[in-house]
Amino acid sequence: MLNIIFFIQNEGNRKELIFNSLRFELFNLKNHKMAHFTSEDLAFTGYAQTVEETASPESIEIFNTIYVDKTEECEVVHFCNQFLEKYKVPQTKANFQKTESFLQNSILEHEVYREELFDWIASNWIKL
Repeated sequence: MLNIIFFIQNEGNRKELIFNSLRFELFNLKNHKMAHFTSEDLAFTGYAQTVEETASPESIEIFNTIYVDKTEECEVVHFCNQFLEKYKVPQTKANFQKTESFLQNSILEHEVYREELFDWIASNWIKL
């Protein structure tokens, strides 16, 4: 079984890490049920892949709790999965890709705050 660790706030089983002088929080998602779409499910290509999996069977991926790097493949995947769960959107590939499309909308070009992105996508889910 693959254990993935994400940056998430206010969840149980937290760990803390100092990375590039920024404070991050880690959460072990072993028992956490979140959408499970992967980079293979993305609609867009050309994302950066700077977060590498470790050589061990257990992979660690790191995500910031406040900001989203919309050019980083693993952060886009995590954000889209997190959005589907948070807003209880049916976890289909079409909805995963719709979330990705909203995330890459030109209106949000300079928006990097996770909660602002969540709010905008949720408020425009049916409108656009």
